[in-house]
Amino acid sequence: MREDVPAVSSEVGLERALKRIRTEGPAPQRSRRAAGPSLVDRISDWLAAVLPQPVLRPAFAGAVAVVALQAVVIVHLMGQRDDDVSEIRALQASVVDKGPYLKVNFKADAREADIRMLLVEGNGSLAAGPGQLGDYYVRVPTGQVMAFADKLKASGIVDGVAVVDGLPARP
Repeated sequence: MREDVPAVSSEVGLERALKRIRTEGPAPQRSRRAAGPSLVDRISDWLAAVLPQPVLRPAFAGAVAVVALQAVVIVHLMGQRDDDVSEIRALQASVVDKGPYLKVNFKADAREADIRMLLVEGNGSLAAGPGQLGDYYVRVPTGQVMAFADKLKASGIVDGVAVVDGLPARP
């Protein structure tokens, strides 16, 4: 490719460029764009746009005061050290009355209303149940255990009744 290019004097191109530079002079400075608003002006304009109109400013100030007060209270509560008492109070106490209990197994077709009425008639209350096998543990006033057990056996909705000393252990 170099063989096909015509020979040109090296001074022709350089001289021509220098002459053009000298005649035209330095490139004119581009005019600077007009200075925009300062940072302070932009922030004040933004705040004016965000804040409500003068009529709503007292309500806005009240709302800000309420939020600030809530923040102070929350930070104060976070700073307090709680002792173990509050955690212990949150746990449910499991009080187990000592027996005897009646372990009752109701028939499959027994209605809940009938079961409740039968327990109320004998002053019994549910202590536990139903278990996996359908066993209910009924708390009965002392001295009435055998009489209530006989009444339950005579009922048509009960499959079986047994006197037990305590409740089964929880898994």
